[in-house]
Amino acid sequence: MLRSCCANPLFTRLFHNPEHFYFVGIKFEMLSLAFESEQINIRMRQAEGIASAKARGVRFGPVPQKQPENYAEVVELREQKKISLKEALVLTRLSKSAYYRFLKEHKAH
Repeated sequence: MLRSCCANPLFTRLFHNPEHFYFVGIKFEMLSLAFESEQINIRMRQAEGIASAKARGVRFGPVPQKQPENYAEVVELREQKKISLKEALVLTRLSKSAYYRFLKEHKAH
């Protein structure tokens, strides 16, 4: 017959001993400090790596999308109401947001 773990006198003595909780607390604090210092080191190394990459001219993020060659023509057709927005998007192969972003830049120039 199996006895439950709480019926084991060593088990109950181990977890009901106040000194045990004191040492567990100290171990937990030590591990927490080690983890925190390691996190700080990781962030510092990461910041150094980012600064080094920026100094070398590495660009972060996605590659910016280029304006299609036929964009000016499509915008003219769109302003003359000869084509719909949907047709303009198909002709330029752009998403709606990219089309309007390029339109904003196009009008600024």
